[in-house]
Amino acid sequence: MLEDWITETGRVPRTLRLDGAKEFVGSEMRDVCRKHNITLQLVTAYNHLLQCQVEGAIRITKSHTRVALKQSGCPLRFWGRVTKDFIKKRNTLWARKEADVTLTTAFERMQPVGVCNNR
Repeated sequence: MLEDWITETGRVPRTLRLDGAKEFVGSEMRDVCRKHNITLQLVTAYNHLLQCQVEGAIRITKSHTRVALKQSGCPLRFWGRVTKDFIKKRNTLWARKEADVTLTTAFERMQPVGVCNNR
């Protein structure tokens, strides 16, 4: 999926923060990261403060994929295709009707926000 995203958007992340799950630290992921000079940072597993946005996006994506498969009557072997279809639509549909802003352009305009509230 990372290779597909890089191909479609032309953008390459500098760093990926991962929790050490098998699907993210396998040889295929390491090869893609090495090919595109992406740094892999392993973080503490199940630390939802660090990964709350990612965990939320995964939950939403899985829910929409399940609904799409059920409504269409497609078998589970199409899970990957339906997931990619949802992600493409989610990233290119309009974020706000009154403005010509897609979710992708809105994300690109965002300013970095600190997530640590230590005082």
